[in-house]
Amino acid sequence: MATSVVLSPQPILQFFNNAGFPAAGGSLLTQVGGVNYATYQDSAGATPLPNPIPLNSRGEISNAAGASCQLFLTAGVVYTFTLSDSNGNLINSATYVADAGYNAVSQLSGASGAGMIGYLSPYSTAVLINLQNALQSFIQTPSMYGADPTGVTDSTTALNNFIANVPNPIIQGTFLLSGVLLISNTGNNKHIGLQNATLNYNYPSGASLGAIECDGVGSGFRLLGDKLSRIVYTNAPTARTSQAILIQGASITDCEIGGFTVVNSPNMNVAVFCGLSGTVASGSSNIRIHDIEVQNSLGDGIHVQNADSDVKIWDITGTGTGDDGIAVINYTGTGNATHPTQTNNVRIWGINLTQCHTSIVAFAGVNDYDVKASGTSYPGASAIAFKCTASANYVVGNSNGFFDIVGDSFSKMAAFDTPGAVSPTAGCNFNRDHHGRVKGTNVTNTGVYMSNAGTGGDGMLARINVDMDISASVDMINGVYIGNTTDCSIGEGQFVSISNIGLIANNSGFRWRKFVFRTPSATSTYGAQIVGNTNIYPGIIDMSDTKATPTLQTGVQFQSNTGVFHEGEWRVQNAVTAAFLFGSNSGVRGFFYSTSFNYIGSGATSGANTTATAGTNTTITFPDAIPTGAGSTVEVTVNNATGSPATYSTKSSTGIVMVWGNNLTGLNTAVDVKMFSA
Repeated sequence: MATSVVLSPQPILQFFNNAGFPAAGGSLLTQVGGVNYATYQDSAGATPLPNPIPLNSRGEISNAAGASCQLFLTAGVVYTFTLSDSNGNLINSATYVADAGYNAVSQLSGASGAGMIGYLSPYSTAVLINLQNALQSFIQTPSMYGADPTGVTDSTTALNNFIANVPNPIIQGTFLLSGVLLISNTGNNKHIGLQNATLNYNYPSGASLGAIECDGVGSGFRLLGDKLSRIVYTNAPTARTSQAILIQGASITDCEIGGFTVVNSPNMNVAVFCGLSGTVASGSSNIRIHDIEVQNSLGDGIHVQNADSDVKIWDITGTGTGDDGIAVINYTGTGNATHPTQTNNVRIWGINLTQCHTSIVAFAGVNDYDVKASGTSYPGASAIAFKCTASANYVVGNSNGFFDIVGDSFSKMAAFDTPGAVSPTAGCNFNRDHHGRVKGTNVTNTGVYMSNAGTGGDGMLARINVDMDISASVDMINGVYIGNTTDCSIGEGQFVSISNIGLIANNSGFRWRKFVFRTPSATSTYGAQIVGNTNIYPGIIDMSDTKATPTLQTGVQFQSNTGVFHEGEWRVQNAVTAAFLFGSNSGVRGFFYSTSFNYIGSGATSGANTTATAGTNTTITFPDAIPTGAGSTVEVTVNNATGSPATYSTKSSTGIVMVWGNNLTGLNTAVDVKMFSA
């Protein structure tokens, strides 16, 4: 391998006179600013030369003894050298004499200094550029484009130029802005960094202006902060207008956004819109949004619309969203991009949002999801909502997933809702399996709400297993509301201080596992109402721990049901009027009732085909044809009953009613009623 070499400098300086001969006997005067300034004969700068410096017979620099020697200058000092002949006549004067290193530093520190240094690309040895060109891609700051990082003067134009001209801009500092940071035709692999940055948008409160808008986003987009950066609307908005951060493109893939706080957004904090207006969105996937704090927005906290698959949202915190905290939506209306298929593989975790105006999490058209979130609400909101809207803008169904929601002060904890204006045949069925847990405190309306009044004839098709732990500080209306559903199931619930375990009405093929009722409120007319259902499979109802004060009037109202296949035990305690109120049911099979109460007051309502006589302490009412069909059985346990509680009539002779009890006196039995001692 060849050895690198350099040209040797002149070791001893030699000077010449005007005739071209060595300036023997001449002298060299060294000065700085017109004042004599020392030079040295040794590299340590310990031995100064005479000043003027004598030139020996060879015209060379010499010391006081006349011996030739080297000349050393003080580093970083610019000298003036004056050369004279042996008669003291001026030969020449040099006004800028400095060491070679100083000259190099001086040039490199100039405006074009970096352009003097070569740079060999590590990716191609055939490409040699200068350092200035190389650094322009990496070391540029907003200040270089005229932005004010102290936040005193407006930096809107400067920051837009900075972002447009730097491939991967990093914004650091505090900036005052009067307009949006707009990136048109963003394309692929655009990275924007926020490092301890504060963007203060000084908009009028009603202005329809966003903060950061990126259009034409393709693959590999990044907008990432350091969790210290803030995007602030300095004037709180008064009307819902533009999104604070808007990311949109025909097909968005490998997109990551996070690491900052948004304050006073006039609409959504972060919105990712897949697809172009008037087209069908497709091919958008792998969208990741995380580590964002929301403070007082007028729209959704995080909104992802029309993605195909792989949406991950995590560690979103804050307070005050004007709509949903997190929304993953598929839009099928007009005007905007549409996406009439589901978003697959949605993962949401680490969500803690307070004062959500509508929901912590909202889905429209999501399949294979996993959600873990908590939060509090304004009145009237749902903790998690699976929805289609009455305007038919979102008619893509939801299916297959798990949710774990903890909430306080919501109207509903989990809502599966399709308004009647949307036909289920349009694709809005909540089909397949949903599993979840909800824990709600201070719930004001319903624990789990499922309703579909669709016109397509099939209602809500769902297998929904939800374990519920619901308590209310006010008179909550229903633990569950299940209405107009088809082939739907629900799991286990425990309800405290509410008016009603649930209203289950007009369903087909519905079943539940277990409902437990604790401490009903003072307005509990019914513990549960099961009315107008077809082919249902009731599970356990447990009201055995209810207290006499506040009072439960009637345990279970069971009326106008057809085709009932009972699968569990019902227990009622301390009902004032009646444990069970039956009427106009048919096709009942396999019931097992255990009232297990201390007393049931007199005056129960009689149903059709029943003659009831009020007893002293108890009334048992079995209206019309219970049970029906050979082999079906109803079993009732009554403790400490006295008097003549009921006269049974017009019951099927093929079924059996078995009454078990202690201290039963004067209990009348019909031909198909048998009494046993418990």
